[in-house]
Amino acid sequence: MSRLPMGIVEMGKREGMAWLGCGAAVLASAYLGWLLFGHWPDTGYFEARHEALTQPLYIGFNAVIFAVVAMQRWRPHEPLADERDQRIEGQAAKFGFYALALLNVVAGVALLGDPGLPARLGVEWMRYCLLWMVMLALVVFTGYQLYRYRRG
Repeated sequence: MSRLPMGIVEMGKREGMAWLGCGAAVLASAYLGWLLFGHWPDTGYFEARHEALTQPLYIGFNAVIFAVVAMQRWRPHEPLADERDQRIEGQAAKFGFYALALLNVVAGVALLGDPGLPARLGVEWMRYCLLWMVMLALVVFTGYQLYRYRRG
């Protein structure tokens, strides 16, 4: 690898896409986590303004997920993935799925411990919580790709 003038290391397109995807997923999941666990339970603001606020926000978060997945798949003018790239992507998908399964187990245990939780928090909160879990799995997926591209 050659060095660029300001200490930036050149990287392949696959690693660049992983950086973009990870950055978008981290920012979106951090905001969504703050929204769910820091802001939402204190107010009925989102419940009262469902059509004006929560529906476009939900569509926006789904658009981020779709964009990150599309970036991972879009590789114009690039040779086919070699065995290393295929192995990295396969292992990243495996760890992303493990993260999603673990988050679902935690949510299931929380529901067993407090069966009235969905009624108290509302359907919208539960829907956003499921979306947040998918975002976190996407963070694990892209983060593992970055780890493997950087560390070998």
